[in-house]
Amino acid sequence: METRYVYAGWLIDGMGGCIQEKVLLTIIEGRWAAVEKRSTAHIPAGGRVTDLSHCTIVPPLIDCCVHMALSGTTDPKQRKQQRTAGYSPVKKMIKRHSADFLSHGVFAVRDCSDKQSMLERFLLEQGTKERAFPVQIITEAENLLSGKQWQVGKQVLDPMEGKLAFWTPLLLALHTLEKEHCYHQDKGNSHNLDDCSFAQQTKQVRLAKNNGIKIALGTNSGMNGILHGESMVEELKLLIKAGYSLSEAIQCATQHNAELLAIDNTLGGIAVGKSAHFLVTRGTPAQLPRKLSYLEAIYMNGKPCKQEYFRKI
Repeated sequence: METRYVYAGWLIDGMGGCIQEKVLLTIIEGRWAAVEKRSTAHIPAGGRVTDLSHCTIVPPLIDCCVHMALSGTTDPKQRKQQRTAGYSPVKKMIKRHSADFLSHGVFAVRDCSDKQSMLERFLLEQGTKERAFPVQIITEAENLLSGKQWQVGKQVLDPMEGKLAFWTPLLLALHTLEKEHCYHQDKGNSHNLDDCSFAQQTKQVRLAKNNGIKIALGTNSGMNGILHGESMVEELKLLIKAGYSLSEAIQCATQHNAELLAIDNTLGGIAVGKSAHFLVTRGTPAQLPRKLSYLEAIYMNGKPCKQEYFRKI
């Protein structure tokens, strides 16, 4: 039975807990076995230790609203080509965008595009291979099976109290639409954001927090000017500006999304029993979420992620 130990300078568990300092994590057979204070923990003689005492450890992230078959380009001609593309170019885009997600620590996404049949074909092909595709892609049809109450985009909160389990406000999408004045170019990806300003949406997010409505973080990446992977950092920043702490914002992209998409058996936080997947960011938590764009390392099942996963097609 393989046992590994990790020293972490700081730990954000992704489940809303306070940021922990000087932590020892134990991994047995690729799963978290213990999370302890380093000062009170004991490592057997000869134990295999990875020293990340200069780093912050964060759980893998999840994006619950993406468009895998769109690149985020603002060029109208390219967007038209992408919307009408056949399977071969769509397949290449999915692989390239998966690499973009993984390089920013995003391990799972929910696709909201109109390319569901092509996406299902791609996933079927991947399922026949020996190595599982590193980024878990969830289709709309799969997500409906979770049975969770969920709304994306514009929302009036009063009728939602006590009724809606999750809400995805798409703050970055609104911010980008207003900043670039490109709403008229890409209305198909608006997710009912028309007639709703960024300032109004930010206020709604604060109300949602106070009313106990869980934010499920979605970026709408693939929309005009919103890039896969990179958009996760910006969406987290906007949640923090809206009043969420760093730990709470990360929880929206980990535990909340894992619950919503019914994948909380492996992803959704760092806790005993879950798969030992984690992100390593150099420095203190004060440098997050910016440092998610410059990850020190990515671990899967307690081991460094293979670089082949990051190769772009």
